[in-house]
Amino acid sequence: MKLGVLKAYKFRIYPNGQQKQFFIETFGCVRFTYNQLLEAKMEELANNEAKQGLTPAKLKKEYPFLKETDSLALANAQRNLDRAFRNYFQKRAGFPKMKTKKSIWQSYTTNNQQHTIYFEEDQIKLPKLKTLVPVKKHREIKGKIKSATISAKNNEEFYISILCLEEITPLPKQQASIAVVYDPQQLVKANQPVPITCEHAIQTKQKLTRAERKLQVKATAVKRKKSF
Repeated sequence: MKLGVLKAYKFRIYPNGQQKQFFIETFGCVRFTYNQLLEAKMEELANNEAKQGLTPAKLKKEYPFLKETDSLALANAQRNLDRAFRNYFQKRAGFPKMKTKKSIWQSYTTNNQQHTIYFEEDQIKLPKLKTLVPVKKHREIKGKIKSATISAKNNEEFYISILCLEEITPLPKQQASIAVVYDPQQLVKANQPVPITCEHAIQTKQKLTRAERKLQVKATAVKRKKSF
């Protein structure tokens, strides 16, 4: 029996000038939609009104330029705002804030509907884009693509995060139990042999050893100078 799990992959992408412009415009439309919906929600809360709220579809009628962007990205902006308010009312987060174009990172999320997101070797197809975007695909992805989040740092470095639904074979359940405690020499100590590798700890110990040697050499040199 296999289980379905969600797994994310992140890659660097290298859009051309036209594709960059599309991404930047989409960031702006998503940011605008989010802020308009947030402003409408704040007005409802201030007036204590429980009415049908503003939607991206209604915004498109008032602001036709939104029709040029990915509709799924706008729908996800609304979902993100709804999630932010749920977290706020359940006291898991603060009150949602307006998004600003001055932020270093900008992003939007779109969904894979009827094969609208797919790879062709080291390029990826995205909704609303007629051309493929080059990807630094350093590993193969598995499973079915569910969504993609395009992000950019200062509108210069572009990345894509792919969320996939993968099937895995669960590990067999074991009835045995292991007691694990902290050990300053071995990092952890168990009541039975447990293979543990900690590359970072090994590298840190090696750096510390080299630093101690350099310090000893400097201390010796200082003593020699003082003796003269």
